[in-house]
Amino acid sequence: MAKEELFRNSFISYFVRQFGAFPVYRGRSNRDALREAERVLKRGDALGLFPEGKRSRVDSLQPALYGSALIAYHNRSAIVPVAITGSEVMRGFSWIWSRPKVRIIIGWPFYLPQEEQVLTKTNLAEYTDIIMRHIAEMLPEKYRGEYALSERAAK
Repeated sequence: MAKEELFRNSFISYFVRQFGAFPVYRGRSNRDALREAERVLKRGDALGLFPEGKRSRVDSLQPALYGSALIAYHNRSAIVPVAITGSEVMRGFSWIWSRPKVRIIIGWPFYLPQEEQVLTKTNLAEYTDIIMRHIAEMLPEKYRGEYALSERAAK
């Protein structure tokens, strides 16, 4: 999934689509993107997305949107948490000369609880927190932000 703004320019859109990406409109319900995500998962392909809906402008985790939990829950998909550190220095183009050390940590796959009930906003919020806590556990404390280990995160 990639932000729809990347598909406005035909040159950039061509390259983004070559990676298998499809547009998603952030900040609102997007049924076409949800259907495409389901097709990707039903084919057995991996679906990559940022639960926060974007790369963070600050150096730590921000509140996540419910989309990742909604997709994983409805498709009963395994979630492979991925944490990235060091990318905060990659702003502008000057980073090319400094060769920053970016670290990608891949966690163990897990599933969301599959309770036989109607999915509510409360459930989605809980499931989203579960996903983000898995990511936060792989990060140094300074990157955890909204999901820093606390009494709330330890539940």
